[in-house]
Amino acid sequence: WYQRRVREAVVSTQSTGEQIFTISRISGSRPRVILQWNGEEVAYLELSAELCGHPNNWKYYWGQTVDSIRFPANYMADTATEYYRSSELITTVTPNWIPVEREVQIPLDLESRSLEIRTRSRLGSGQSISVRFSVGTHYETTGYRGQLGINFSYSRSVILDLHYCTREVISPPQSAYSAQEQIFKISRISGDEPRIILQWNGEQVANFELSDVLCYHSTWDDYWGQPADVIRFPADYMADT
Repeated sequence: WYQRRVREAVVSTQSTGEQIFTISRISGSRPRVILQWNGEEVAYLELSAELCGHPNNWKYYWGQTVDSIRFPANYMADTATEYYRSSELITTVTPNWIPVEREVQIPLDLESRSLEIRTRSRLGSGQSISVRFSVGTHYETTGYRGQLGINFSYSRSVILDLHYCTREVISPPQSAYSAQEQIFKISRISGDEPRIILQWNGEQVANFELSDVLCYHSTWDDYWGQPADVIRFPADYMADT
């Protein structure tokens, strides 16, 4: 049912105590399977009759959508998985990065998904990443749910700005100094214990539980304690550059 191929992966498998695999499956007219190993993409396969070892029936299985998974104990038994988690793709149309359009409302359920941002901004450039959160279309008034900024003003750190809450100095991972691009992963958790988690090039650099102690504005919970389902890259206040 599949083609056996040998692929060489240059990843950090020897120095880590555990391995993390991210599997993305895209069905439809151009079925694809994408595999990341410890944060590095090691396989991007566009499935076709030419690639697959069973040219007549492969699309019956791989070209259709699925809504459940199972770790089997019989045929092709799973003997290695210890933990699992799910993270949906921002889009099911393409696995590639989506170019940013500023002042455009983008539906994104931040309670179940994280937001990844890729930038070529360098430390000390003075540029800023900025994401505004909201509920529905009322992003300037009743639907406003805070704004997160990452400012590259300094050569050895960035400023993480959580509007109506706090400004924190964040030290970069070592990879930030040599990497041509920086990748930030933002996780936002609302509810009784609101939290912002920031990963930078695969390393966690901030994990803040938002509270009256951390936040400088008395109404911070009106914004950060509530769920958000829309993001926008602003071009005005705290503009994304």
